[in-house]
Formats: sequence, structure tokens, C-alpha cells
Amino acid sequence: MGQIFEKRAKLSRTRLSSLVAKSQEKLDARGEPLCIYVTGSYGRLEASDASDLDLFFLLESDDPKQLVKRLSWLRLSGELIALVEELKFPDFSGDGEFLEVHNVARMQEQLGSRTEDSENTFTARLLLLLESRPIFETERYSRLLRKAVDFYFEDFSDHKDAFRPTFLLNDILRFWRTLCINYEHHRREDRKDGGTKGLSCDEIRAKGELKNLKLGFSRLNTCFSMVVPLAAMSAPVTAEHVVALANQSPLERWSDLVAP
Repeated sequence: MGQIFEKRAKLSRTRLSSLVAKSQEKLDARGEPLCIYVTGSYGRLEASDASDLDLFFLLESDDPKQLVKRLSWLRLSGELIALVEELKFPDFSGDGEFLEVHNVARMQEQLGSRTEDSENTFTARLLLLLESRPIFETERYSRLLRKAVDFYFEDFSDHKDAFRPTFLLNDILRFWRTLCINYEHHRREDRKDGGTKGLSCDEIRAKGELKNLKLGFSRLNTCFSMVVPLAAMSAPVTAEHVVALANQSPLERWSDLVAP
């Protein structure tokens, strides 16, 4: 099993290195203060040849209402699609419906609100912290990652000797519960729609077992490889501790936790 993960981590790093190099060469944000990060199997360094790219775009801004100019976004999207095809990654899932820009100031403004789920900022923020890798504007990515971590440390100065990021831990656990709920929803939808899509019972079952494996291994590791070390740390837990964990893959976090 260890050899499989080592092979996948090597493949992930090699493919991401090519993507980062080509992104610097061929992508042009037209002056928009954007970074792009990858999540999913590439963010976790668990990708196979069949893995596609799960990308998020984050705008660096102090104004939660600031948007990317539409023409700049269309040009950048076209360049990115061409680049993905050139490097022979699979097409974006859902016909690219999940390619959207999030504003970091808006992300902070919505923290804990009812609207962060509907606008997908909750998922974008948690995946940034739990399983992300930069592919475009890496320095800006590092700044925005730190900014997202700092969302949870606003009260640190009042509790410097005993601070624990309880809000962050609760957000990660909330994310895990959301993943479990989504799993049940999609599993039921697959059973209901499988026949209309011409899938056999065995194919529907296999699809469900794959989703179960992803939930019970990859998704669980993503969440609890952050929860466990943070909960085990002696207070005070600092933002630097969280950033260090965020810069590791889930399996790297587990390896450090069990290292002698």
C-alpha cells in the first residue's frame, strides 16, 4: 500500500510541476490579482493518470464586492482550458461548471453565515486549508492561505497563552458532516437514476463502492489529519502551526503525527 501512495505522490508532483511551469508561461490574468489552486486528488498528492483537476480561483482584495472583469475571466478560462488539453489532463468535470472566482474579502465576510454554503465559499475555504496546492501566482496563494488561516485567529491576542482554534476545528467537523450528507444524497440519486442512464445493477453498485471508498479514506483523511494534530497540540496553538499543516498533504500530516 505504501508503494502505491509513493507512486501516486510522485506522479502528482511531476504533473503539478509541469502545470505550474506552463501556467507561468502561458496564463495571463490581465492584471487581476488572482491565484489558482488545485484541490482533490492532486491537492492531496494522490492522483492517478485518470484524475482530473479540481481548480479554485481566489481574488486578493479588501473589497468583498470586487469582481474580476468578465473579459479577463473569459480569456484566462480559455487559456487554462487549452493548457489542460495540451498537458493531457482529463476534461474538467461538469463541463467546467465549477470554475468560478471567489473573493477572499467576501470569504471572510461570509464566515459562519447562512450564505457561504450557497455561494460555495465554505467549500473553497476549507479545501484551501485542507488539501490545496498552488498552480498560478504561488506567492499570492501563500498570502491568501495565511489570510484564510488568520480568519480563525482574531481572538488570539486576548488568549496568547491558552489559545486553541476551536472555531476552525468546528468548521472542519462541519465540513466532514457536509461531505457525509452529500455522499448519502448522491448515493440515493445514483440508485434512482442509474436505470435511466442504462447502468446495470453491478455498475451502480461499483459506482457506489467507489464513492464510499473516497468518503471513508480520502475525505476522512483530509479532515481528520488536520483535526487530530491540532486537537493534540499543547496550547497555545498558533496560526503558524495551522499554516505548516496546511502546506502538507493529508498523508504527510499523518506521517508526522506517528513519527517516533
